This record gives sequence, C-alpha cells and structure tokens, in this order.
Amino acid sequence: MLVIEYAPPALLAPYTYIELSGEYTLADGSLGFPWTTGLVTVVNSSTLTFVLPGVSSGDGFRFSLEYYDAPMSVLSWGCLGPSPYTAQGTLAAAVDGAPVPVNLVNNFLGGCEDFVSIP
Repeated sequence: MLVIEYAPPALLAPYTYIELSGEYTLADGSLGFPWTTGLVTVVNSSTLTFVLPGVSSGDGFRFSLEYYDAPMSVLSWGCLGPSPYTAQGTLAAAVDGAPVPVNLVNNFLGGCEDFVSIP
C-alpha cells in the first residue's frame, strides 16, 4: 500500500482545497491507470492523505499537488519549476509503512511533478 501525505505551506491554512492528480505505471511500463485529475480532493483542510492499495515492486506513481486559498486568491502547486525544482510544503510517502523518497521530476512541459518508485 502506498500512502502519500501532504501539507501545503502553513501560511494560508486551512486551504479552500488541496487536490492530488496523477498516473500509475506498472513495472513492465504499462499504465495501471492514466493521468487522472482529482484522485483525491480535500476541502477546508491543512493536509491531504492519499492511499493506493495493491502496489508492487518496480511500479511508479507520478503525481501533482495543487492547493488553493480563495480568500487570498492564491493558487499554487506542491512542486514548482523550472529546474532546479522547488518543493512547497511538506510531502512524505510510505510503502507498507516504510518511508520512500519522493523525487521532483519534469512534467514534460517545463514544470514540476512528484514521483515515487515502489521498492
């Protein structure tokens, strides 16, 4: 089981919404599921947790985190480009309870996304 926990910068918390979008790639290179917007969205919150069961060694999860504060009209992302990429807030990932690194990667448009490789 993969667990992603994210907290945007605390300055404007709680946020109007925090949203995780992403795609899952199997070890053989095929898609477990294609890029999907809004895999999980939380409203009026300071944190987001995403749980994905059934992960296997060699699989990968590429994702993006977006957060919005309506009163301040602030829209931003958990990873900002261009390279060198900058993480925003606090992000952690674990597989079956063991922490795994989150890498900041190019989103193919010059921006930034997050990537977790399943050990």
